[in-house]
Amino acid sequence: MSTMILLGRSLNAVRSNYKWGLIPGEAREFGRCDFEVDRAQRVAEPPESARGMIARIKLYFADRYNIRLSSQQRQLFQSWNAIHPVTDWELERDRRIAKYQGWHNPYVLERARLGTVSPSNNVPQSTDVQAHQTAPPTDTEVVRGNRRSGVYHLASGCPSYHSISNANIVEFDNESNAIEAGFRKAGNCR
Repeated sequence: MSTMILLGRSLNAVRSNYKWGLIPGEAREFGRCDFEVDRAQRVAEPPESARGMIARIKLYFADRYNIRLSSQQRQLFQSWNAIHPVTDWELERDRRIAKYQGWHNPYVLERARLGTVSPSNNVPQSTDVQAHQTAPPTDTEVVRGNRRSGVYHLASGCPSYHSISNANIVEFDNESNAIEAGFRKAGNCR
């Protein structure tokens, strides 16, 4: 559910399976809607207001389901994630999805924890940011590896640390032990 992005039927149809990106000097094909498509390059440029949410969804999806993003796409999404704050609506959306499926999008939680939430007119103002925040990690937390992906995550600085399936968790005392066991550090760790 966290991977669903509703753009409207006509925009989803035009976007097809094009990669997300920026289109310099694009013409406005959809009138006042700031959504552009370059069919020759197979790239779609979402409205600026949607870029952060799209980035957090795509990064979550790649980490959660071990989907490899090109380095260019990962860099773009990490940039959009850093530039565009979480909105109240995105927090509310994440809360609703987590209630149903049992886990949050860690990228949304990390941005909320950093205090980078901007108001949105599309959500009830009763959204409680504190309810979405996780306790800060402690130095006593172990390094977690994902046996399925061969990637390890640190308690601090790795948004996917808490989203590894219990069946796939391999715990290590430190990074050196994880590396010796053949694991590599998650690409989204800071």
